[in-house]
Amino acid sequence: MTQLARRSEAVDPRLPLYVAAVVTAEAVLTFNVTMSLVLHACVLLAVATEQAFSRAPHQPAIVALTLVPIIRLLGAALVGPPFPYLLWYVLVGVPALVCALLVARAIGLTGAVLGLARPRSLAIEAAIVACGVPAGLLGLAIPDRPLSVPGDPNLGLLALTFLPCVALLEELVFRGVLPRSIGPAHPILAIALPSLVYGSMYLGGGAASAALMAGLGAIATLASWRSGSLIGVIGAHLVFRIVLQL
Repeated sequence: MTQLARRSEAVDPRLPLYVAAVVTAEAVLTFNVTMSLVLHACVLLAVATEQAFSRAPHQPAIVALTLVPIIRLLGAALVGPPFPYLLWYVLVGVPALVCALLVARAIGLTGAVLGLARPRSLAIEAAIVACGVPAGLLGLAIPDRPLSVPGDPNLGLLALTFLPCVALLEELVFRGVLPRSIGPAHPILAIALPSLVYGSMYLGGGAASAALMAGLGAIATLASWRSGSLIGVIGAHLVFRIVLQL
């Protein structure tokens, strides 16, 4: 286990400041894309600079938090070309997923710790997957269905795209890497901070979308902790997205 991972017992007092910076960048995204990307780049640069020159490495959660600016900057880099909508998810999601796995390895989080090993109970994981249906119905209740994909995509193709590039990516980052990098010694922070950041990434769909995703994120974190696996919440996330397209 790396030095970063061994420091997870104590929460770095700078973590809430970095969380606030990322949430602010996401809020700014709703009315000024350029300024939002500048703020995300500043967060990424600040963490990288301190990590490079400080003798006291960051807490793992601060390093893990850089995945949000990375995802946003990757997405912005691919906005211009006229890619098909689902192809855009692939071009952003696959590199972001690789970054998430590299960050997890750098801070000493194994697949078993993240919940990517064989689940203890398939029945429990199946029950969690089924929870994606009522979650999706809640999403449908939001005006204009801002969480759904525009148009009428083929559901099979959408599922094949969203499984690795949305469901796996988001659950790995926000229910795996971020909360587990904060550590079980701080369960409230480990649930609240990643869920807050996760919800802020959906502010573009309105306050209702952001609140829904933050709440579902907190519930998913609890479910993955109790089951010891991310498999169920990944499946529930995929079901949630498919329901939104119906």
